[in-house]
Order: sequence, then structure tokens, then C-alpha cells
Amino acid sequence: MEGLFLKLLYWIITNCLYIVDSIMEVFGVLSGLNQVHVDGDGDQNLLDYMITNKTVQDVFMLIAAIGIAVALMFTMVSLAKNVVVRKKSAGKIIF
Repeated sequence: MEGLFLKLLYWIITNCLYIVDSIMEVFGVLSGLNQVHVDGDGDQNLLDYMITNKTVQDVFMLIAAIGIAVALMFTMVSLAKNVVVRKKSAGKIIF
């Protein structure tokens, strides 16, 4: 019975350490400590690849533009709501 308990404890501890090791590997790749193999470009840091890749830059710019557009839209809706509810001019509400 004691041997079974020790084997189970050993199995639990080793699996926990495998999980911790996997998390450390992922962190190393995402933080730029470890090199990754990129399609045809050889090994380089993931951060360098993300910064220099044209597709990633285009997607980032598109998401930023959508975010700015949504923020402007909600600002205008909020301004219009305040003009209607408080019956003040837009200049007074903005100020």
C-alpha cells in the first residue's frame, strides 16, 4: 500500500513539474528569450518576427483604426444623448 502511495505521489509531482516546464518554455518563446523557427527565415525571436512582419503590422493597424472609430462613434452618441437630456448646447457639454 505504501509503494502504491509513493508511486502516485511521484506521478503527481512529475506531471506538475512537466506542466511548469511547459509554461516556462511558452514564456521563454513569448518573451523573446528562446529562438523559434520561422517559415524560410531561419531561427529568430518571436518578438522580432511580429514587429517586422507586414501582415501582423497591417492587422494591428486595422484593429487600431477600428478601435478609434468605435471610440469616436460612442463619443458622438454620448454627446448627442447629453445634449437631448440636459438641453444644453454641445459646446457647454464638451467644455
